[in-house]
Amino acid sequence: MRGHADFRRLWSGSAVSQSGSAMGMVALPVVAVTVLEASAFEVALLSALTAVATALLAFPLGRHVEFRRKRPS
Repeated sequence: MRGHADFRRLWSGSAVSQSGSAMGMVALPVVAVTVLEASAFEVALLSALTAVATALLAFPLGRHVEFRRKRPS
């Protein structure tokens, strides 16, 4: 089992990240409805704006990180 420590670390990190993302997707609308008393339209708008923010921020940043120089010369 010692030879698979890197894989276990990768798998654990991925599992924690996906769990956090899933909780955020559920928690944000619940907080909007319970605390802010948002309507169905406002919750839908919040979800749409989340998708827009992903498209405008995460995709370009991901491309930048992927194609930048990995190691200093």
